[in-house]
Amino acid sequence: MTYVISDLFGYDPEKLAAAFEKAGLREEDTCYVLGNVIDYGENSVRLLRYLMEQPNVELILGEHEKMLLDCSFIFEALSAGIPAELTPGRVEKLNRWKDAGGGDTIRALTALSADERADILDYVGDAPAYAFVTDENDRDWLLVHAGLGNYDPKKKMSEYTLAELTETVPARGENCYDGVTLVFGHTPTLEYGDEYEGEIVDDGGWLAVDTDPVPTLVRLEDLQCFPLE
Repeated sequence: MTYVISDLFGYDPEKLAAAFEKAGLREEDTCYVLGNVIDYGENSVRLLRYLMEQPNVELILGEHEKMLLDCSFIFEALSAGIPAELTPGRVEKLNRWKDAGGGDTIRALTALSADERADILDYVGDAPAYAFVTDENDRDWLLVHAGLGNYDPKKKMSEYTLAELTETVPARGENCYDGVTLVFGHTPTLEYGDEYEGEIVDDGGWLAVDTDPVPTLVRLEDLQCFPLE
């Protein structure tokens, strides 16, 4: 079976493990976490480390992971024991991340050993920006964090920028590639209508799964939802 969840924002890893068990996630199943795992809380690094240890969990980059990677220079300098070179561009990126709730993540990463920090940065750096998957019903899905910015049905996935995949808001009626359903988080489903509070949105060509403020684990084969506590 294939599961997706998005926008965990430092969710307690023990509670996530319990949710996986309650949903019946098996070793042979795969859960794709559609980005925004970190920030806005003290559990971000603990959650990343938990995900790293799960062989059947795959991380897709979100804009918050992108901000971490954009600011990796501060951790590289820390590991090297030298001051970070703060150019205007770097200061802008760092302030943007802090304004987006990155402070706790920065402090937690700073407290780690150089090796532990490098392992986490490598894990995030190796995460893809999208994934094509086929579920057990032979239905095809395209998994991304936020959608397809500047969408064009003739545009190849390799032509989308990371920003277009992590910072967009798909419109109703906007489709994906023929025969493929787009799945994304990032945009709280409530923004598509009050009736979607706490619910996923199936628009035919795409599926929105960010049920902020309570994340929802979704099994793609039957669209069964397992709200987290």
